[in-house]
Amino acid sequence: MRQNRRRYARTSAINHRLAVIFSLFVLVIALGGFSILAINATIAKTGKEIAALEAELKTIRAEHIRAEARWSACTRPEQLDAALARHGLRMSLASGEKIVSLHGRPAPKAFWSSMTEVAANGPAPRK
Repeated sequence: MRQNRRRYARTSAINHRLAVIFSLFVLVIALGGFSILAINATIAKTGKEIAALEAELKTIRAEHIRAEARWSACTRPEQLDAALARHGLRMSLASGEKIVSLHGRPAPKAFWSSMTEVAANGPAPRK
């Protein structure tokens, strides 16, 4: 009778190992499936966000084009004259003594390390 018990004990241990291996295999496949579903849901959500942002960008670009058209219509000379007349303003050209012109000095040919003054077109030349 002892021999039968030993055989039964060995087969039950093998059956438990197979059951554990099979359950781990099923668990790994289930986790893989759930991760694929989660990734697909994230991709779909991101796609919807991108589509909404693209639609918003399209409306903003159209609004920008309309604003540029309004601005160019407002800055035409006829429109400026009409706006000045509407507000009761009169403009005339300035006389010669009221005109200010800015002339820069010529750019230096070489730059020295001791130069400290810097103008719009380069440092001032040494004296």
